[in-house]
Amino acid sequence: MSYAGCIRTAAMVPNLTNNASSIAEIATGVVPASAHYVLWLSSGCSLIEGALTAAGYSAPVPATAAAYDFVADLEATYGAARAEMARASPRSAMGERGRGETLMRQFQDGLKMLMAMDLTRMGVTQTGKLYAGGISLSDKDTVASDTDRVTPRFERGMFDGDLAETSAS
Repeated sequence: MSYAGCIRTAAMVPNLTNNASSIAEIATGVVPASAHYVLWLSSGCSLIEGALTAAGYSAPVPATAAAYDFVADLEATYGAARAEMARASPRSAMGERGRGETLMRQFQDGLKMLMAMDLTRMGVTQTGKLYAGGISLSDKDTVASDTDRVTPRFERGMFDGDLAETSAS
């Protein structure tokens, strides 16, 4: 699933699309071709959804979510970065940043920003389940009955009145 679509990406790189209103309208013989843009958008989508899934969110982001437009812009930025890098100028000086590298940095920064947000407040469902261990009595009994478990040095109530007095005498 692509979030950005052709129009959003074409608007970012009008110099490479010969001012076509969408990627589908790119003239034949223009490099990169429309098929390249579709592949790059798919790759950008995979990177975004992989990061979302790794962070415990459901993918794809629903079109009704507040985060949708941000994700679409992020994907379009990735596609534009790849397009600009495909047409890099050979006259770049050493250490000089091209437009493709700048757009790729914007994509990476945007992905970090997206992962730092609480996306549940923006309409994205969280699928990850946190586990702290020992939540239920059966979990605690399972851990306590483990024969390979190291005996804890401290126990609950260890320094309470009666126990403290008997251990001191």
